[in-house]
Amino acid sequence: MPFGACAPVCFAASPDQVVIRKVAEPRGWLSKMSPHPIVYEGRKWWHAVALFQALRFASDDKEAREAVPEPRSPTKKKMIAKRFRARRVVAPLSDQDVENMGLCLRLKMDAHGGVRRKLIASGERLLVEDCSPWGRRVNDLF
Repeated sequence: MPFGACAPVCFAASPDQVVIRKVAEPRGWLSKMSPHPIVYEGRKWWHAVALFQALRFASDDKEAREAVPEPRSPTKKKMIAKRFRARRVVAPLSDQDVENMGLCLRLKMDAHGGVRRKLIASGERLLVEDCSPWGRRVNDLF
């Protein structure tokens, strides 16, 4: 592991949680990086992460917003968004950021019936994204 890198922290999910980690894992279909295109304001976004990253920038910041959706690789989208981080108007993990994630999830559920059915089948369990190395955020706690 490179100097200064954090080791991923993975905890077992409690029975009342649906833990989302990686696309290739059992609940990867819920990941914002899963290959489920969505449409927002007439534009196709190949992954929810692209829209999620773009929503962190002002709606009139065309340069930042236009750079994010192009690559098909979700990891590249994230790296592109990081180049513009000084221009963000929505702070990561802020209330608006969480609201934007909800929007992306709703758009994904509306566009992909199979994903929606799986989510409904999960019942009332809490959705938790395990963002290693930071760990899981539940009720604003890590």
